[in-house]
Amino acid sequence: MPRKCFLIVLLLAISLSLLLFGCGTDQARDDQKPGVAKGGEQQQVDIIRLAGGDWGC
Repeated sequence: MPRKCFLIVLLLAISLSLLLFGCGTDQARDDQKPGVAKGGEQQQVDIIRLAGGDWGC
């Protein structure tokens, strides 16, 4: 019985830690948005269009 309680508590602790770490923000990713330079000015974004349409799944 104590082993079962230990496993349940361990599972809950792991789940809670994954939930807390997974909901954090990544400021480095937020600073690197495409099309915006660090100074705030717009950069040119190249768009490549291939013939044949969209054949994705």
